[in-house]
Amino acid sequence: MNISVISPHVHGNGNTTVAALLAYELSSRNKSVCLTHVTSKSESMFPYFGLEESDDQTSNPLQLINLIREGGLRKEDIGNYCREITERFDLFSLDTFVSRTGKDKNVNDEQMQTVLSFICKDFPYDYIVFDIDENNLEKENVKLVLAHTDCLIIVLTQSLSELQRFSGQKAKILKQTANIPNLVVMNKYIDMIGTDKDAANVLGIKHPSKWYHIRFSQWIPYCENRGQLKYLSEQIQKRNVDVLELDADIKHLVSGIQSIKQAVREEKRKARGY
Repeated sequence: MNISVISPHVHGNGNTTVAALLAYELSSRNKSVCLTHVTSKSESMFPYFGLEESDDQTSNPLQLINLIREGGLRKEDIGNYCREITERFDLFSLDTFVSRTGKDKNVNDEQMQTVLSFICKDFPYDYIVFDIDENNLEKENVKLVLAHTDCLIIVLTQSLSELQRFSGQKAKILKQTANIPNLVVMNKYIDMIGTDKDAANVLGIKHPSKWYHIRFSQWIPYCENRGQLKYLSEQIQKRNVDVLELDADIKHLVSGIQSIKQAVREEKRKARGY
């Protein structure tokens, strides 16, 4: 199942955070998960996990791209090109690859599309979580991933200016994602600021449905700033009292994804006449 996490109207809503916490939770359920992103270089993914781009890597992304194009990359070898976060959770990023001189090799849009197409169609994971770290829905990379997305997670916050910005682009965004089952996540949620209905009113939505929360926790920026997102997720799994609300929120979001997955299965079953 391909899951895309997106804020198509603004940077800084916490896409990477939501995508990473979701990937951890899915992998904790005995499922194989790969977390990745649509740009050739992520500003936050490696720092959040405390990873260095040059950790024991001597390959470059162009070599990998050529291998994909030539059909020389076997599914059983894909894990060798990912960073293992846990036993069932891998991170794939072209940030991994540097040249022997330590300099990044440039990857153009067409080459990136080759990689993304391969990820969407051929990566051997139960779940692939895409951090769509690109605001332009007209970008070919974004279009490609959305065309293979089974569940779209739209990340909003309670910021009035951000909601107004989304509202101004809502018709266009909904048109471009109309055929994808979607959920809305209110990230950095604080009860005191308002309710889902308050946010929905700004967007001109009378009855918000399939809306979920990731409540604000000081532990998120604390751990991300120190490259300890893995530690935070371990504490969530252990139901540490400091992050109990996060545990509940993420599990609730996964339940929404599972409902979509089940609905898609049911539609396919009916289409086959079973």
